[in-house]
Amino acid sequence: MAAGVLHQKFKAAERFRALVEGRGGWFEELPEGSFAPATGVNTVVVVIPAQ
Repeated sequence: MAAGVLHQKFKAAERFRALVEGRGGWFEELPEGSFAPATGVNTVVVVIPAQ
């Protein structure tokens, strides 16, 4: 997903980060340009372990 979720102050982004962390998950930042030339947006992989 877009890496902005790591830094945004919107309530939805804050709740999403809390949900991921609350379930033992984490964010892995991908190298800049991972999806170029389709998009220049920096991205992350969200990992939420199965329980």
